[in-house]
Amino acid sequence: MGPVVEWDGIRGLHMARCGRCAESFTTVSAAQAYDWADAHECDRELAALLADPTGNLSDGPAGEAAGEAAGGVVGGVVA
Repeated sequence: MGPVVEWDGIRGLHMARCGRCAESFTTVSAAQAYDWADAHECDRELAALLADPTGNLSDGPAGEAAGEAAGGVVGGVVA
């Protein structure tokens, strides 16, 4: 899901926002909002953090073992 451009009738502005990384751009110009949406590139790290609601971003088995050792959440289960 990439950026979406919407009209904010209350403020009288066009708003482009990205559903992956939560970045946004507000302007009085529809053309500028669509240009921003077309050129937008997500911050991969931020998008990955936002995509994982558990906060359990591991680098495979080594990351999971580190989570278990720290008593954290591993694979969605409290260790």
